[in-house]
Amino acid sequence: MKNCFISKTDLAVAYFPFINQNAARNKLMQFINNNAELMRKLEGVGYTRLCRSFSPKQVEIIVNHLGDPFGRSK
Repeated sequence: MKNCFISKTDLAVAYFPFINQNAARNKLMQFINNNAELMRKLEGVGYTRLCRSFSPKQVEIIVNHLGDPFGRSK
């Protein structure tokens, strides 16, 4: 998984497993869009709002801000 792209929906469901996929994706994107520092860092590595998935580097940035949804420790 470390070198794979992950869809916005899949990452969102990892963070919010107890709500439906659309609500989870909307909630994750709300967190990202409302955090200027996080958005700036993501845009710095090629993220745009039109992207359907996150690159490994983008996932790393998100995890550093929001914590690891997969329960792995560093």
